[in-house]
Amino acid sequence: WHQAGGEKARLVVISTASGYADDADAEARFLGPWRKDQPRAQITLLHTRDRAAADQAEFSAPLRSATAVWISGGDQRRLWAAYGGTRVERELLKVVARGGIVAGTSAGAAIQSRTMITGGKGRRVELGQGFDLLPNAVVDQHFGERKRRSRLEAALAKHEDRFGLGVDEGTGAWIHLQKGKPWVQVVGRGEV
Repeated sequence: WHQAGGEKARLVVISTASGYADDADAEARFLGPWRKDQPRAQITLLHTRDRAAADQAEFSAPLRSATAVWISGGDQRRLWAAYGGTRVERELLKVVARGGIVAGTSAGAAIQSRTMITGGKGRRVELGQGFDLLPNAVVDQHFGERKRRSRLEAALAKHEDRFGLGVDEGTGAWIHLQKGKPWVQVVGRGEV
């Protein structure tokens, strides 16, 4: 949290991957825990399923001043369907470029690589397009718990110019790009 600005952090929570994002209590559901833990931070919910809205400057405005973005779990295809190729995607890339943090769980992790795993089991892998926040990577989530090594290997066999990150539940990869090369620190209870 310190890296995001501490009490002066400006956090944007993107809930679009979740099936609950459209519910009447979505703001309380997605922002409540953050506001409880960080009562002084500025926290904004960002959600739409309308690509035209996602491409509007007014809608993406919170991202222009964000020091951190949290992308919730759910289905990463929902994120791409709403934001891929829009101003929201471009603003997320700018958050990273200016040294901000973009993080997420489950779908929020998977969407971070341009080559995005959207489904599949074992050696059968379904691929789509993600945001390219982590260049040259393929990210898979729930890695150890759902035994997804073969799936990630199949994705990498199709994209040999990429590196893979398999992230266990309750675990994160803190990635810094230094001179164009990633430096990774594993945090949490599992492995990456």
